[in-house]
Amino acid sequence: MLKPVAAVGGALALAGAGAIGAVSLMENFVEAGIKGVEACDENPVGQVGPFKSTLSFDCTEGSTVITAAGLTADAQYASFRAPADLESVETGLFWPLFPNRNVYGQAEAFEAFPAGSPQIAEFESCENSWDGATSAGVSTFNTLLAGVVAGETANAQQGIADGNGLLKGGLLTNYFQNTSAGIVQFCQGVATGINDAVGAAVIDLADCNNVVDYAAIPTTDLTGQLRVGILAQISDATSLVEQIAVWNTSLTGAITDANIVSLVSTDTVGLAVTCQKAAIGGLTAAAGTTDPAILATLYPTVNFSPDACTAAYGPGGAAEAGLIAQVELGVAAQGVLTALVSGITGVGEITDLSNATQLEQLVEKCNDQEEDLSAIETAQILLPAGAAAAGVAAILLFVAVATAKAPLVLAGGVLGLVGGVLTMVALLGVRNAPVYANVGSEVVDGDVEYKSGFGATLGLAGIGAPVVGGLLGIGSFFCGTGEEGGALSSKVDNTY
Repeated sequence: MLKPVAAVGGALALAGAGAIGAVSLMENFVEAGIKGVEACDENPVGQVGPFKSTLSFDCTEGSTVITAAGLTADAQYASFRAPADLESVETGLFWPLFPNRNVYGQAEAFEAFPAGSPQIAEFESCENSWDGATSAGVSTFNTLLAGVVAGETANAQQGIADGNGLLKGGLLTNYFQNTSAGIVQFCQGVATGINDAVGAAVIDLADCNNVVDYAAIPTTDLTGQLRVGILAQISDATSLVEQIAVWNTSLTGAITDANIVSLVSTDTVGLAVTCQKAAIGGLTAAAGTTDPAILATLYPTVNFSPDACTAAYGPGGAAEAGLIAQVELGVAAQGVLTALVSGITGVGEITDLSNATQLEQLVEKCNDQEEDLSAIETAQILLPAGAAAAGVAAILLFVAVATAKAPLVLAGGVLGLVGGVLTMVALLGVRNAPVYANVGSEVVDGDVEYKSGFGATLGLAGIGAPVVGGLLGIGSFFCGTGEEGGALSSKVDNTY
């Protein structure tokens, strides 16, 4: 037995055991950032280890990087911040890797859901997770999407209320001619304001007599087409915005008063159009017709104040359903569903959760994630076994050096090899799992970017050190001098 060689082998086996133990305890085998978001380079979104993992999307807050879904990184990952954060949880509970088994990272959001709800159903299989409208996956994302729509609708309702409040404060009492304090009188107030600003009676207040509503409705909208037909039946009918434009042209752009300019701003006109559409909808419903000739006789009598508009689009209002439909179209156009599904499951281009082909993609991704989980669970068994084998190998080799007992050298060497091989099988299993294919792959700005962490590098030491230490131990057993009791030298001595 070559004691120095065996001692080196023991040291290497001990180092290997330490490396394997460190790899098991560390959470940086793989790190995840957001491409293009520098803050996520310093503070990764995800830090994944064989046993424990950590997740935090805080680095995306305030980011203006545009994602593939057309949203800012701040907006796309907003729902993943704080509530879905994970601090050193079991890797099997790390929802970004295993969303189907972990309520898609929305456990907190679904806490109040009654027992039996598909959103909180226990995972059975990937096929069941994406099997129709009542399945866990489809129900979950429809619920999340509905939450986005509800939030956007509430924002739109608040915007309508705020805008009407400002117009009401500016003395607009009616979007139409109806009363003695309707759009005509408001128009005359605007004309007076222009004359006062110019310092001369350059605007004839009689110009307002033909103003029948606030603004033109785009004819791409059916209500806009109907309005054109109605106004065609009313002699010289025009809108407040169109009349202000005529005045501004005649004054060669001299209207600069901020209050008047605000009346024709995009936001204000958009609000007026929204309110007029609700009023015209109510008019056609009350009249029971869409005949422009008949509606033209009623149009000047329409009574729709800013408060009435706010109520119509508010919770439970007659026009709320139409507003929700518009919000749904806007949310769809923004690709919110695609962003949600891609951000949680890692599958892009999902636009329709009733599309069988798209659901098959989600099932396939889920099956890959199950394979990933199997690889990690295997590693969780093999890594401790590898560390233990390498540690025992080191002890045996050191004892052998101290006692000169050659059989202990052989046993230590073999265990060192076993420890290295177990570690290699564990780490190769993880590296060959579907998820590891994402490590180092090119992604576009705003997408999750996976990088190999220090733990993966240290894993190589966990493989190499005990293997080399084991080989040294075995070599010292067979190649020692006769005086030291080497097995090979003993055979040679006995022969001669």
